[in-house]
Amino acid sequence: LWNISTGQLISTFTGHTGTVFSVGFSPDGKTLASGSSDTTIKLWNLDLDSLLAQGCRWLDGYLATRPDEAKELCPRE
Repeated sequence: LWNISTGQLISTFTGHTGTVFSVGFSPDGKTLASGSSDTTIKLWNLDLDSLLAQGCRWLDGYLATRPDEAKELCPRE
């Protein structure tokens, strides 16, 4: 995934085992669909709020013993 403005690589998606021939964004820009010669279609979650929440859930045990870091990285509403 590239930043069109700067030309910098933002992220590399891994998962297909064949060449990716098509990609498309959902109307809200939160999902990317990719189709590959490996006969699969993959849906990629690009919703940053959802991804941050998922990352915080993965780190929940680690952050439980580090309250200052938890507040900074994963603020609770």
